[in-house]
Amino acid sequence: MDYKNSTRDGERVIIDIKEFLWKLLEQWKAIVLFLIIFSLVFLLATYVLDNRGNEDVGPETVLTPEQQLDGLKGLGKTKVQSAYRMTKEINELNEYVAKAPIMQINPKNANTVVSLWSIEAESNYGKIADVYTSEAAKYELAAGISEALDGKYSVAELSDMIEIKTNAAEDFANVSMTVYLPDNADTEQVKDAVSSAVSAAGVKYSASVGTHSLNLVSMDVRKIASDYVADKQLSVYSGMYTLHGQRKFTSDSLTGDQKTTYNNLVNGTDIVINQVTHTPLFSFKRLVLGLILGFVIYLAVLLWRVLSGGKVQSPSHAADIFGINNLGECYPEKEKTPANMAFCDYGVVKRRHKGCTDVSKNSAEAGETIAAVLRKDDKNSVVLVSSLNAEAYTKAYTEALKKELTDKGLTVTEASIDSKNGASVGEDVLMSSDGVVMLVDKKESSLKDIKDICNKCDYCRVPLLGAVYVG
Repeated sequence: MDYKNSTRDGERVIIDIKEFLWKLLEQWKAIVLFLIIFSLVFLLATYVLDNRGNEDVGPETVLTPEQQLDGLKGLGKTKVQSAYRMTKEINELNEYVAKAPIMQINPKNANTVVSLWSIEAESNYGKIADVYTSEAAKYELAAGISEALDGKYSVAELSDMIEIKTNAAEDFANVSMTVYLPDNADTEQVKDAVSSAVSAAGVKYSASVGTHSLNLVSMDVRKIASDYVADKQLSVYSGMYTLHGQRKFTSDSLTGDQKTTYNNLVNGTDIVINQVTHTPLFSFKRLVLGLILGFVIYLAVLLWRVLSGGKVQSPSHAADIFGINNLGECYPEKEKTPANMAFCDYGVVKRRHKGCTDVSKNSAEAGETIAAVLRKDDKNSVVLVSSLNAEAYTKAYTEALKKELTDKGLTVTEASIDSKNGASVGEDVLMSSDGVVMLVDKKESSLKDIKDICNKCDYCRVPLLGAVYVG
């Protein structure tokens, strides 16, 4: 017989992904048990570590934002105060823009009540006219209009919405008053309020600047384009823009601690010094983290064991490395020890290897295949090489296979190998037979065992017929 026994590419380190995933599935009980234990240990360890040292902290103290500011010194404190002051001013301007009636008026189409009043007096027309252009007079008129409008607008709001101009000579003077209003204002009510306020102001100021009276010349409701309103609004927005730039420059120069104090001032946030936080023993987040970490560790350890253990992972694994023919497979139920039950769910094995779990049936099939290969070349002897430390189920299968071959008239010799511990099969045993069959024990047989047999079979010119896999 002229057989090419193997490729003998035993230096490669590979992993059978399909076999690895099935191995994980078979070990689901062990994985669940490991994850439960690891998660409990992880929860306890993190609980101890997180709470360690709480007894060493000082008394708990609450600091208000103002106290935090007082804790800063020198220029740093000044910069934080400056940034905070500008923030307050910006917030006030934002509120003013949102609520002030003057900011809601369209300067290109402003709703107004325009009135013209002539002043009658014996003398001092210029002095009397000047009184009505003062801010005090504007506030006085705004107060009168506000009262007449039942407080619908505040005095401060109305003072921004009133524009007063005067024209005076030696023998005459007049006052032009423009009141700007939102579109929904009751203009008739405003007109009455303006008349009442101006008349009351004339009576009041007669005592201080001389007897005079104001006579209404005209009063109209108009839509006008107003530079006065536009300038008012522009002044507010310009001030806001300037403050934003100044605050950015100041806040960008703050250090980390100074920024924290600044933010706490803005948000009104207290801080707690020497705050003791107790981590609870159970936390769903830490439990999930423990489960994930435990699974990763289990996966890494299993992968390391598979790659470093040098065991035969599957028939395709050995075939890929050594080119050995697969003569049969059998996966009988193992002894029901706690370890076997945890690391090998036989229900999963039966579903995966359906038809390959019966020792009698599978040994008969493998025996028929081996006998057919030998008889093809009129050979009648074979050596069955198994692991020296083969499991009980492998030994039972070996006996069944030996009986099948013997019943078919073949001469069967048994040999054991354990290359890792120096136990090998002698050349005289191999050369005394017409062929060699390896019984690969999924748990005990190693790639080194297969490589040793392959090399010796080539050296002795004895064909390695293939391997039977028992797991």
